[in-house]
Amino acid sequence: MLKKTLGLVIAAIMLLGVFGLTACNGDLAQYKTDAKAAIQTYADAKGQVNYCTDSWMTICNAVTAGKAAVDAAKNKDKVDAAVATAKEINEVRKEGQGMFYTLQEAYGEGLLTMQDLQAIADFLNGGTASSTELSDEIIERIKEAAAIDMRNKEPALETKAEDFNILKYYGTYNESVAVILNDPYHEYPMEIVDIWIEVAGVSFHYVGHGTITIWTKNK
Repeated sequence: MLKKTLGLVIAAIMLLGVFGLTACNGDLAQYKTDAKAAIQTYADAKGQVNYCTDSWMTICNAVTAGKAAVDAAKNKDKVDAAVATAKEINEVRKEGQGMFYTLQEAYGEGLLTMQDLQAIADFLNGGTASSTELSDEIIERIKEAAAIDMRNKEPALETKAEDFNILKYYGTYNESVAVILNDPYHEYPMEIVDIWIEVAGVSFHYVGHGTITIWTKNK
């Protein structure tokens, strides 16, 4: 009788174990289904019309990889990690958000001519800025692009567009905008800056830590 009772108890325990495992697996399966739907919804909300072909392809590839990672996940924590990685598509640039170049890079890419470089140097070396003004739309695009660049360089920083400011504006040259931006996330030593930098034979005189960067719309 005792053996029979023990047998029934062991059988019940085994049955509960199998049932519990099935239930957990069922929960995980549904969790994965919901996670993949969340990834797709997040990507769809970005709107293909807002991106160039290459950028949208990057987003599509990230969605595919994210869903595959969710399928391979062994637990909910791994699923959550896969979703978080997939949502890094937030860093993909939108059409018109633009990119930054150094003066040398901009000249090398044909974004600036020798005359453009000289005009920018004249503004800088004369201690003045452009007499024209940037539109609010362009300013916001530049600040958002700056935040994205900083996040890409240093993912640990929670950079926001509103943390950036255009300190000086040195003119727009065929849709290439010359500016000096602040760096709100790093400290610089308290020292006198007095340096000359030559670009394509044109000399730029800096008396501060910020240097001129060129922002241009995506082609």
